[in-house]
Amino acid sequence: MSIELLGVAVGLQEIKELIVVFKSIYDTTQLVNYEIPRLARLLIERSINLCDALMAAAQHKRDENLHPTIRAATRTLRNTLVQVNEVAIKANHAKFINRLLFAKDYHDTLKRAAETLTGVVTDLNLILRLDVSPDCISAEVQRAAQQDDAALLKSFQQMLDTYHADLYQKMNLQHQNVIEVLDAMHRRIKELQGVQPTDQMQTVMGKTYDYVAATISRHSILPRKPKQHQGQISELAVTSFDFFESNKLVIGSSGVVVRATWVATGTRVAIKQMHNLHGRFRNDEHARDIVALEAKLWCKLRHPHVLPLLGVSLTSDSPFFVMPLMENGNLAVYAKERPHHHLRLLHETAQGMAYLHSKSIVHGDLQASHVLVDHGGHAQVCDFGLAQVLPTAADRIGTYQPGKSRGNVRWIAPERYKHGPYQFEPDVFAFAMVMYEVVAGAIPFGSEQSQETVSLWIREGTRPAAPVDAPSHSPALWALVERCWDQDFWQRPKVPAVVAALNVLCTTQQIIAPNSIGENSRISISAHVTLQNLLGRAISKIWKVLFHLTEHLLVRPLCLGFRTVLPWAHHMPLWV
Repeated sequence: MSIELLGVAVGLQEIKELIVVFKSIYDTTQLVNYEIPRLARLLIERSINLCDALMAAAQHKRDENLHPTIRAATRTLRNTLVQVNEVAIKANHAKFINRLLFAKDYHDTLKRAAETLTGVVTDLNLILRLDVSPDCISAEVQRAAQQDDAALLKSFQQMLDTYHADLYQKMNLQHQNVIEVLDAMHRRIKELQGVQPTDQMQTVMGKTYDYVAATISRHSILPRKPKQHQGQISELAVTSFDFFESNKLVIGSSGVVVRATWVATGTRVAIKQMHNLHGRFRNDEHARDIVALEAKLWCKLRHPHVLPLLGVSLTSDSPFFVMPLMENGNLAVYAKERPHHHLRLLHETAQGMAYLHSKSIVHGDLQASHVLVDHGGHAQVCDFGLAQVLPTAADRIGTYQPGKSRGNVRWIAPERYKHGPYQFEPDVFAFAMVMYEVVAGAIPFGSEQSQETVSLWIREGTRPAAPVDAPSHSPALWALVERCWDQDFWQRPKVPAVVAALNVLCTTQQIIAPNSIGENSRISISAHVTLQNLLGRAISKIWKVLFHLTEHLLVRPLCLGFRTVLPWAHHMPLWV
């Protein structure tokens, strides 16, 4: 198949996607500035043969369905070629030191791709009657892999024969990269030392990495000694050399989130690179300290509804975190088209917050965009950049300076603008705004652009109107929202109480809203919902009346008496 035929339209979507990927690989190979491995050339040649056979099959069938085996093999081949192309692009743009560190990984990726190609040929051979047998492909792959291994071994041995000064000059390292390169080298050496050498390649690689590390140490400024809090997260330390980055996912106020592949495992992850976009960091050293402190707090958290930290880099140009890749995005986006999941997602978010509070951690920046949704559709709280740990569970201190409250004003509780004996209550207020976001499908006060105006409204007690037309709105849920964003933070419930209340609502929803219902059931359920709403309003009114009677007739006189006798009772809450 000539390369010009790659643009031919065929009637099968899988083959169209395969051709696009193959065209991308072909373009990459035309631009490489290094010798293409023999195994890569073999993969390209055999992929051309398979594309020929697949296109011929598609043209015969036109719009008819092809054999399931052909469709499955096409998807497998496409995914394999995507991985090969990512590695080839990375190698093409890499500098000397990157190629040195990634050389073995590149060859291993090609070997795995070749094994997959052999399997695809085996599956297709019985249906398409290919001109080449699987045994022939396997023999070709083995010969090409052996030749590539020999060439790689030779390049490592040549490096060992190079003088330190010449080798260092060839590396062309920037001063700010020295620490990270040394860290990457020592990690590779440690990995090789932990594995029993099985061939000459592993032994020579270990010697080469050790020699390169010695070269860097001789001809550059030695790395600074890490601070104590940076050393405490050493088990999670990674470098940018451990990942293949692909496309950007999100550009936020404090950094950029990119999709990446962890080279050692092939796992898809998300990397959050911390940038000084709004003057948050005074200098590079301050940035690393801030990231290290956040990582120290984050790495200890283990909960199904709290996003785990997989790794952290303090030696790269821009410090970064490594997290699981959340393909479903954040809660604000995911919840918009799924009103029947709102209560469950809010319940899971509240469970994550309850866990943080049980560890004496104040999140400080909760909003729907700081809650991610995993592949199973479950909520996970993240973004701990403003989180703080209270010294003891009994401490009640104003954790933010008056007038200098950080975070988005639409989620900031009014008490955070002044000193006060509050603790976790601002998180409860922020969660109330999250509940509004999820139910209403919009940010609080979305029609008002002025941050100052929104801040003033919240401090004066104004709150967003109830989204009564929203599918997931109910009087019972809205009563909980109003309690959580009460202007008096003493009146707000604790997060465990919020979790319990949402659990009751979730259970009620499951009882009255089964997955499969008929027309008569719809009428019955509608009546149940109407009755539930009426009962909810009645109970809410009765509760408020009883609360005010109790407050004026019993609690207030009792508290006033205590305050008269005991000065320390001045801040005694009326409702906890």
